[in-house]
Amino acid sequence: MVYLIARQKFLANIITFRFSASFILSVVLLAASTLILSQDYSERLAEYHDLVQRNEEGLKEVMTFAELRAGVIRPPSVLSVVCEGIAKRTGNYFDVGFDQAPKIGEETGVKNPLLAVFTVFDLATVVEIVLSLLVVFVAYNSISGEREQGTLKLMIASNVPRWSVLLGSYLGGMATVVLPLMAGALVSLLILRLNPSIALAPADYLSLGLVFLLAVLLLGAFYLAGMFISVRVMRSSTALILLLSFWVVTVLILPNCAVYMARELRPVPDRATVDSQVQALDGQWQEDMQQYTRQHPWPVRQIDEGLGRNLSEGEARELNLKMERERSVWTGDWPYAWRVFYSVREVMEWFEAGSIFGHNRRMQYEDQAWDIYRNYLHDLSGQSRLARLLSLASPSRAFYNAGSYLAGTGEAGYLEFIDQSSQYRNVLISYIKDRGGLDSWRLFTQKPMSDFLSAREVAAAVAANGEESMKDIVNYQVHPLDLKDLPRFLFVRPAPMASLLAAWPEIGILVFFNLLFFTLAWTAFLRVDVR
Repeated sequence: MVYLIARQKFLANIITFRFSASFILSVVLLAASTLILSQDYSERLAEYHDLVQRNEEGLKEVMTFAELRAGVIRPPSVLSVVCEGIAKRTGNYFDVGFDQAPKIGEETGVKNPLLAVFTVFDLATVVEIVLSLLVVFVAYNSISGEREQGTLKLMIASNVPRWSVLLGSYLGGMATVVLPLMAGALVSLLILRLNPSIALAPADYLSLGLVFLLAVLLLGAFYLAGMFISVRVMRSSTALILLLSFWVVTVLILPNCAVYMARELRPVPDRATVDSQVQALDGQWQEDMQQYTRQHPWPVRQIDEGLGRNLSEGEARELNLKMERERSVWTGDWPYAWRVFYSVREVMEWFEAGSIFGHNRRMQYEDQAWDIYRNYLHDLSGQSRLARLLSLASPSRAFYNAGSYLAGTGEAGYLEFIDQSSQYRNVLISYIKDRGGLDSWRLFTQKPMSDFLSAREVAAAVAANGEESMKDIVNYQVHPLDLKDLPRFLFVRPAPMASLLAAWPEIGILVFFNLLFFTLAWTAFLRVDVR
């Protein structure tokens, strides 16, 4: 009997104009969204490969360890076509070095990029807004319509169990609303398969299947809510108004209210305040370098002793500049160099001690800056988690949040990227330390100090053979560092089961809404007067 009622309900629904319109609209919207976002994914994937290539080219030009910066690049998730989440609102690329920690990006005008409500019309949003609304127009008269036509009274009078009527109506109605979803999903999957830049791995198919099941749970929650309302009211028009009100509250109002309440209940520091704290650390580092330079000025006395005459500081600097003007990079009057390939030994030793001090002190302050940004990110994440908790009152938002977890485009995916970026910086620091790049001449030049001529030796060579004789010594051939064994950053996306476990609150609430509304509809239908 349940099968017959479900079949009759399904056939009665699919021959209506509203089903035909809903079916066509669903397929067209899902296909159009897939086409647009798959093209967007292709462009972002090409940009990712371009960034990787530029990073490799940049590594081939690194001359000293002080210059070493490695790109940390997060590839776009292929499932962003299904649920884009916050992927475009957060930074997916930056350079890291031993004295440069990951930077937390911020989109202009966005106080918390981890909070996202209706940011793009992706497949999950189509299901969340459009298909759930279509369910409203299918479910509102699921029981009240039968009552108005008199068929409900006839079935009960024919000794058909009420549970059979309710269950058959539910199964027939769900088959009606799932059919457009399934058709649209198959068309979307075909579009993805035909896109040459999109390669779906087995894990991606598993995630897609899980998102589809979550979509069925979402539509089931709205259909059961419609059945409950349809049981409780006498007229279908009243049921439609009430169900539309329920849709507006749960789909449009509650998600935005959750974000607003999270911002009010758990405010986060202003980004400018956080940046000012980091800038204060930079100011402290500059003061340290100034104090170090005062204690260790240009080695004029050592040069004087070597030359046997007194030079002014300006003359000493000019002597250094004469040695090599084009291939050296250092900071003003400080012995803080990125690269200096030749000068008199006294100056090179001055640069060596100052650069080791300055770069290591810079690394310490950068660690402190990273702690500040990490605490700030913790505050942003806490606010986002509160909004996520509050939005569990909305089945549609619970569905979208769970979809973003499975697609790797939600908050968890971004936090994992930041964590892996920080770990990669530690790998980079270990790599440089193992090669003596933090505590020796290798930090800023390519020859040991013993290979450089002292001021006395330079003066003797110039006196004997002229300044031209120094050109070959000064302009020795330098080569980029061999960084073939440098570990490259490779983002490891969480496994689908790990993402599924992370999304368990949203999945649990969707199951809860289905059980709740089914229980309410069941209880109400057992007591309803079918006349």
